[in-house]
Amino acid sequence: MTYRTITCEITGRVARVTLNRPEKLNALNAAMLEELLAAFADIAANADVNVMTITGAGRGFCAGVDTASDFFLQADAKGKVLNGGRDFAVSLFSQHRMIKALADMPQITIAGVHGICVGGGGFGMAMACDMRVAADDARFWMIPGKVGVVQDFGIPWYLERLIGTAKTLELLLTGEPVNGAQAAALGFVNAAVVPERVAAETAALADKIAAGAPLGVRLLKQCVYRGLHLTIQEQLDTEAVTNGLLTSTEDGGEGFIAYRDKRAPRFTGR
Repeated sequence: MTYRTITCEITGRVARVTLNRPEKLNALNAAMLEELLAAFADIAANADVNVMTITGAGRGFCAGVDTASDFFLQADAKGKVLNGGRDFAVSLFSQHRMIKALADMPQITIAGVHGICVGGGGFGMAMACDMRVAADDARFWMIPGKVGVVQDFGIPWYLERLIGTAKTLELLLTGEPVNGAQAAALGFVNAAVVPERVAAETAALADKIAAGAPLGVRLLKQCVYRGLHLTIQEQLDTEAVTNGLLTSTEDGGEGFIAYRDKRAPRFTGR
């Protein structure tokens, strides 16, 4: 597929998706949504890819939904909203497909955030990734609480699980921007670095994870997320069954042999 609003490249076991509307601060429109969905589907189906990164071209990660697109609320000259109610709900159902697609990715996903990261679309995209690396001066910003609507794109769901109910409500209701350093201190960003190091640190983290056995990486991700809804006994049983499966693969055997022989493993994905 030829992309106009994003770029997508695969090097080794890492897929790199870049939001590429820098003149609009990578704001989300219908074309970008469909291209992201296509890229995510292609990468998810690629058994050779362990990790996917998402970054933004230009001065920021993503300015949220493009205010000039049909995704944004439109009003007539008298200030009457033209596409609210059911129309807006239907539009959000469509936009939210991006978050569900990211949540369902079998690979580890990492957002590299610099500049502005506005919720819904931009903040939601970053939160739907498994990990986040951010510039210490990046700005995570949620607007809906100040304009009388509920924050969307799954942001409340993700934040509550990472930083707790009270802090989530504070951020949602005040709408105060949070910088990358503050986000790391709160716990919803893995690392805050100087702006010029975001790309390098995101790539370095991706490369470290990509060096793992492909099936092992995927099943470990499943084990962690499913464990959120299991009892401790169910989790222990899941770990035992999963490791039984993994040690029956070529990579599982190679991993143990390499550890015994004190050498780097040579994983093949089998």
